[in-house]
Amino acid sequence: MRMRPLPPIAPFRRPEELFAAVAGLLRPRVPVRVSEWAVTHMVKAGYDCDVLPWHAEVMDALVGGDVDLMGPAQCGKSEIGLAYWGWTIDQRPADFIYCNGDKDMTKDFVIRRMEPMVDRVAVLKAAMLDKIGADNIFLKQFKGMLSSHIWPVASQFRARPVPMGWLDDFDQIPEDIEGQGDAHGLMGSRQTWFEGRAGTYTCSSPAAGTNLVSEGGGIEARVKGGSHERLAPACPQCEQRFVIDYEQHLHFNRTGTPEEAGISVTVQPPCGCVLLPADRTKLLATLKTLPKRGFIPTNPLAPRRSFAIDGLLNVRSWPEFARKWREAEIAWEERQDEGPLRSFHNTVGGRNYRSKLAGEKQLEPADLAKRIESDWQMGNIPAGVRVTCLQVDVQSNRFEWQLLGFGNGLECWIIERGDIRTTASGLESIDPASCPEHWAELTILLLRRWPVAGFPDVTVPPLTIAVDIHGEPGATVNAYAWARSAHALGIAKDRITLLRGGPHSQRVAMAGSWVDQKKDSSGTNRRTGLRLWNVNTLMLKNMLGHRLRRQVPGPGYIHLPNGFEWRWLEEMTAEVFEKGTWRAIRKRNETWDLLVYGFASLMRPPFAQTRSDMGWVPLEYRVPELGAATASPGRAVAHAPPPSAFPGSAAALQPPRRAAPARRSPGFFGRRR
Repeated sequence: MRMRPLPPIAPFRRPEELFAAVAGLLRPRVPVRVSEWAVTHMVKAGYDCDVLPWHAEVMDALVGGDVDLMGPAQCGKSEIGLAYWGWTIDQRPADFIYCNGDKDMTKDFVIRRMEPMVDRVAVLKAAMLDKIGADNIFLKQFKGMLSSHIWPVASQFRARPVPMGWLDDFDQIPEDIEGQGDAHGLMGSRQTWFEGRAGTYTCSSPAAGTNLVSEGGGIEARVKGGSHERLAPACPQCEQRFVIDYEQHLHFNRTGTPEEAGISVTVQPPCGCVLLPADRTKLLATLKTLPKRGFIPTNPLAPRRSFAIDGLLNVRSWPEFARKWREAEIAWEERQDEGPLRSFHNTVGGRNYRSKLAGEKQLEPADLAKRIESDWQMGNIPAGVRVTCLQVDVQSNRFEWQLLGFGNGLECWIIERGDIRTTASGLESIDPASCPEHWAELTILLLRRWPVAGFPDVTVPPLTIAVDIHGEPGATVNAYAWARSAHALGIAKDRITLLRGGPHSQRVAMAGSWVDQKKDSSGTNRRTGLRLWNVNTLMLKNMLGHRLRRQVPGPGYIHLPNGFEWRWLEEMTAEVFEKGTWRAIRKRNETWDLLVYGFASLMRPPFAQTRSDMGWVPLEYRVPELGAATASPGRAVAHAPPPSAFPGSAAALQPPRRAAPARRSPGFFGRRR
């Protein structure tokens, strides 16, 4: 058999050839600052270093250790972090950890920001290892380093010794991660072996008091514990420097519309000059030539550098800034809703919002007793009310209930307060958790009608009954069964509002969910069951805390009737606002909770939601505007027409002759489901 000749053996490579092949690895790198790297490489990824010149100072500070940055949303915090991450991969390869608020946020950021950057920046793409599994969402392998992308779970920090880290959206990360400590503590334990060479970039828009227990924590505490550097640009007119502060220096029409605010906006530094919106870019441009790009430290001897950015030196125009601020102020003026103000200051202004309740004197029962109106008796609907709503707080041995009336501007009247301790027969004590049949008492309550003050023969039914189902064990199941049976009796679904207190981090007052979802033949969920409404109790309690402090009747004011008992006043003042949350100081707080349920029920669709007028109220539940006999002090109302002209009057409630059943047309409560 003929053998194939062996291939020739390649000669050994000469020493100079071997050295030339690895010389690139041994050649000393020319030091490159992070900002210089960003200018060289990130421009192709869409980054413009001239838009916000202060970025460069924060970038370059990252080489020296821990750096903290607090600023408004969309001010380039992520661009700074991406430059730090890319510079590490290219210039100083070292294992890196990126952590965001939860797994979904981390995944979204990697896909939306990190991976496109690798694709567009040639040096990063070349640094990616060419092997299977090197380019995963949560772990990317580069030459000389691993980049781990985690979320705030204690196990994610274990067994990962790394020198470099990035804690993104820091105020969305829990203060205590599964009892193991905060994110900085867990990250620091990963960097023990790299002392002197380690660094963590921490950035966030402030949100303390929103999802944190205490106001002033989170990123704000980190920044104030560092050098706390703020921007001091030079006035483009007189060149005098000043530490910019939107609360002090931004001026606009504070009484007009948001559009009028935008048109009238100016920035007025302490030097006396008046800067127009067109001067914003000139103001930013002065930072390029100032030492440290305009930053001035509050604590120059602090062990780490930290930066606080004012919203006026962001990409948002000053007219838009003023419009957003005025919109938030109007929401407060009309509805005493602090949510838009908090959102504005945190995400647009770039600083923590301090609740208007912080530092307010605690309300006492005697303070509320002064507003009891002697000329209006409890149990009657007074003038000004346009719709009524029932609320129920489920206790172990009773149903506590209340009837609220609402008028234009969400002016509120507590019409009646009571409890149900026995069944209608008087033979059984109420047991909501164990006896589902006792819930029928709420159906009786819902079908009741209340008289209009001065016109006892004119009665009006409540629009809805709001029931808190989160209470005694077994009560929730019985609440669902009662609601289903009431619907079967013909009570419209929207007339029963099942409530449950929601997390304080909710951004809306009411968020709906479904109790039952059935799959059809195609496997699609059909939402045909009960609706459950999750209530942002912190938001609504803040709103009510302000309204109880209003002294003059009108929009937002809460009226109390003659006959309102002292114990109910004590329950209304049973909680105090401290450190960004509400704390109970008395055991009984049912009346306070019932107020929360009442306003919550009005904010669900298809009711008022964010509207403050009452034009949406359906005719059959609208309280008629009657005569002078119903007027509250200071109110003038028209002369009353004959009582028979109104729905609910004695004349209008005569039994009609039976007619052939007609198909019900879709209406406010009659639409198909």
